[in-house]
Amino acid sequence: MSYTTNETVSCHHLRQPEYFTWRRMKSSGALLLGMLVLTYHSSSLSAPVVNMVAGEVERITVDNPADTWSGGTMVVGGQNIIIPRNLVMDLPANRLTLQQLFTNRPEGCPADETGLAKGDSCNGSFTGAVATILANRNDNGNVIAGDVFLDKATEAVTGIITYINYDEGYFRVNGSDGDPATGAMIRVNDPEGRHTHQTGLGCGGGANCSADSRYG
Repeated sequence: MSYTTNETVSCHHLRQPEYFTWRRMKSSGALLLGMLVLTYHSSSLSAPVVNMVAGEVERITVDNPADTWSGGTMVVGGQNIIIPRNLVMDLPANRLTLQQLFTNRPEGCPADETGLAKGDSCNGSFTGAVATILANRNDNGNVIAGDVFLDKATEAVTGIITYINYDEGYFRVNGSDGDPATGAMIRVNDPEGRHTHQTGLGCGGGANCSADSRYG
């Protein structure tokens, strides 16, 4: 009996390493297969492509006009841009959400217009604002904005100041010296009156003669 027991134990001890070696090989094989599947899956998904868009704003829509942080869409230079929820856009002297472009629209603009799009009925200039957008294009071809900068226009005036009206708060450039009727009239967009006090000729419908409080 002693011999038989020792033989059995001896055989058991010989088989145990082989058994665990086989289990380790199976586990390693399963792990390797899983890593290969994950690697293939990851490589099959393309990374988003950075997409810079700049041009004239043709149309703007907001998904939920009652939600300050709502997303929406903006068509710039014929390209449809998705404005994601919670994005805050940069203006020259302000930062606004997409919904706030609508709630702070100029007088005379309907609720579904901002006055910044070329196609807006309240946009008397018939030209849209200028947008510069840093976006990502995903696998589905959607262009999603990450940073938006809005200029009212690309107009620039340089020259000599030829007249200043201190009472009404404006000046003229490139006119006849001392003539209040010639040259380009320049008014500061200052709706809160921080730097100017404006009245009279050429006043817009906004506060302190400012044409657009969003750019103040």
